Formats: sequence, C-alpha cells, structure tokens
Amino acid sequence: MQTYKVGISDKDVGYAAAMMDYAARFKDTGMQVIAFSNMKGVEDYLKTRDLDVVLTDDITGCEVSERGVTISDVRVVMLSEYRDGGDCTVTEQGLICLYKYQKAGHIYERLREIIVEKPKDSNKLATTIGVYSPIGRCGKTRLAKALANEDEVRGGLYVAMEDYSESINSLDSNILYQIKSGVPELDQIIRNEIVLENGLHRLTISGSYMDSHNLLLSDMEELIKQLLGLRSYTTIVFDIGSAAICDMSILTLFDKLYVPVLNDAVSLGKLEVHGRILKEMGLRNVITKEIKLEVPDVDVGSDVMTRFLWRLEEN
Repeated sequence: MQTYKVGISDKDVGYAAAMMDYAARFKDTGMQVIAFSNMKGVEDYLKTRDLDVVLTDDITGCEVSERGVTISDVRVVMLSEYRDGGDCTVTEQGLICLYKYQKAGHIYERLREIIVEKPKDSNKLATTIGVYSPIGRCGKTRLAKALANEDEVRGGLYVAMEDYSESINSLDSNILYQIKSGVPELDQIIRNEIVLENGLHRLTISGSYMDSHNLLLSDMEELIKQLLGLRSYTTIVFDIGSAAICDMSILTLFDKLYVPVLNDAVSLGKLEVHGRILKEMGLRNVITKEIKLEVPDVDVGSDVMTRFLWRLEEN
C-alpha cells in the first residue's frame, strides 16, 4: 500500500496526538502522521521536507487559488467541530471540511481519496501512465513494458521517451516535428508510426533526449490527446528517461506516475536531490503524484511480474 505523509495541526494538542497514535497503530490506514503545534510549524517543516496533505482547524495564512486551499503548495483540509460542517463539504474556495469527531479510520479513508482523486472524464476510455526515475538500472523500462503488456482489454501502447532509444531506426522518427507543426493529419501519422514488436505496440517519440528536450507541456498535452483519440488502447504507458524532458511539469499530465527506486545509499541520495529540485521548482504536485516502488528483476511477461502488477493495481 502506498504510504502518504499527513501533517496535522490542531489547537487541541491531545486530539492531534491521538490522530498520530491511531495512524501509528493501524498501519492499514496508509498514513504517516506528523503533529504540529501550529501552522507556522507546518510552514517551517515544508521548507525542507514534504507532506501530501495538511489537516488543520486553522487556515489563517493559507493560500487560496483555483487549485483550492494550500500552504507552501500542499493541499489543506479543514477540521470542523460541527457535524453539519460536512463530512466532505467543498466551499467556493475549494476548501474541503471534515467533521473532526467522526471515527479516525473514516477521516484517513477520506484523506486518501482526497490525495489521489483526479477529475473524472466520462469520455476517457484509457489510462495514461508515466514511468520516470532519476535512478539508472532500476527497472524503469521493464516496468513500462510490463504495464503495457498486461492490458487485456483493448491492449496497451508503450511510448518510448528514453534518453537514448534502443533502436537505430528511432532516429528517423519525426513525431515531435509533426506535433509542433500542428499538421491536421497528426492522428494518421501517429498510427503509421506505431509498430508491433514482440507482441507489444510501440511508439517512439524521438531517438534521443536532445530532440525530446524541445517538448513543451502543450506539446505533450496534444500528444496525449491524440493518443487517447485513437481509441485503440486502454493503457498508454510513457517510458521517460531521466534526461528526456526539460519541463518537469509534464509529469503532472499522467493519470498515474510510477517512480522505480533502489534502496542503496547512492540511489537514495539521488531521490533526495530529485525531490529537492522539484520543490524548488514549485512542483510539489509532482511529488504528491509519484508512486515509488521497487521493480522485481524478472522478465516482463513472467508470473512474478504479473502478480506484482496485480498487487500494484489493488493498492
């Protein structure tokens, strides 16, 4: 189960301590809770570390924008002492209020929904998945291919955006140029570029990161729109090299974002640097979206990989 970090600040320090204790005792909440005496403490904490959501009875000093109520770009959920304040009331400012004296398990269940919730699009018939990692040799490409390979509905599409492609023929790809040119027949061009390799449908965006660095957020939005418009696949997986994109906000565009990791000291150091860079760029929403996982070192179509992906989907 993915574990999320929750900051809680309440004038009743006993309540905050009890909520922290509950999460520590019941691991199935999937929450790591840190209690603060006030919101200034939360703000100071976020200067160097991360939280996925903040639960508080005091939103003084918080920021209000089209994304809702935040502190240091982290989502804020209000604790209400009044039951009619709502179990899930959304104000005009996008503030969600939770009744603080309901069962702690219910609060954490709702917080998980809030953290991972995405706008629903009834016309969207496919899931887009980004696989990215600042660490090398971590199973990134193996995971991306496995995710596309496991789709048994209408099949998956593997979109190669590695630093360097494994195929010399990829250097002939001109998808990026066509996207930027805004050609009207882009959908047909993309169809023609998709090839079937070892039972896997594959689209190569560019042969090297020197080309894909020119990809803007708007370009990727257009590409995703075109791929969804094909209505040929129910899973579209992007294998993104650590140097393949210049605009890291591109990582916010996917329904899911998997980050394969390793647990050696060097890899953990790279992950820490990666997180710090995202924070300094104002991209905490990328950090929140990231699902870090260790990929088993097995073949893409093996039973072990299939079970791993099943558990991943269940969690």
